[in-house]
Amino acid sequence: MISKIERGEVSATAALLGRLAAALDLSLSQLMLMTEAGADRVSRAADQAVWRDPDTGYTRRQRSPARSGSRMEIAEIELPAGKAVDFPASSYVFLDHQILVLEGQLDFRRDGEVFALGPGDCLHIGAPANCEYRNATEESCRYLVVLTRV
Repeated sequence: MISKIERGEVSATAALLGRLAAALDLSLSQLMLMTEAGADRVSRAADQAVWRDPDTGYTRRQRSPARSGSRMEIAEIELPAGKAVDFPASSYVFLDHQILVLEGQLDFRRDGEVFALGPGDCLHIGAPANCEYRNATEESCRYLVVLTRV
């Protein structure tokens, strides 16, 4: 599958990239930043890396400066109406992970627990577990994911 992605024959899904990043001991944000050139202290909106999952329309904008050396990363996510994205626990083994909902409604599921989050709600994920981000509404959901390397 990686060879097909490299050749441009297929587009990687969020779940596949999450598993690949985990296998490399990286966060998804770090994996995506590896494609960006240069290290800056300022991340200009026009220059921020944006990636879209071809299966779900999930869009991830890397808000943190590329290769800044910071242990913290911020990504802005837009999850379309009626869509869900799964990530394995291995994606977060080495990260402290929080979610802040900016617009819409998000159901975050992990180990049988469901956290219904609305605008302004912030969730600290806790111990790594298989998880799902689900937008069961008819409106898009926008949220920040804040990751800190531990």
